[in-house]
Amino acid sequence: MSRMTPRPTSSAALAPAIGTAIAAGAVGAAVLFVFAGPLSFSAGLVVVAVFVGRIVGLAARSGGAGIDSATRTSVAVLVSLASLTVALVATWAFAVVGGGSLGPIDFLLQTLGPLVPLQYIVATLAAWWSAR
Repeated sequence: MSRMTPRPTSSAALAPAIGTAIAAGAVGAAVLFVFAGPLSFSAGLVVVAVFVGRIVGLAARSGGAGIDSATRTSVAVLVSLASLTVALVATWAFAVVGGGSLGPIDFLLQTLGPLVPLQYIVATLAAWWSAR
């Protein structure tokens, strides 16, 4: 059997995958922030993280039809992790504006605890699965 080497991905082919994934990640980050910040609803954050990974992965797949699966999956995973990070930092900033005095790590450990790494894990898996 001969192994085919993947052809290099051009930035023109990569741009739609990144753009659609970032747009979906922004929506996901906003939803996660609303649940974690103003609504203070921590019970469903893992489900929202799955949603974020799923929509980012599907967006990367639809925008990245011309690129290979590994690159598309990498884009989806990185954007979903970035959108979770933005949402969690925004949640911390919301708490600081409301009178909180903890740093971001202390705040997330005390308010969400093990849900934070669990969100990252499920979002990564959902993005990877959806972008393949």
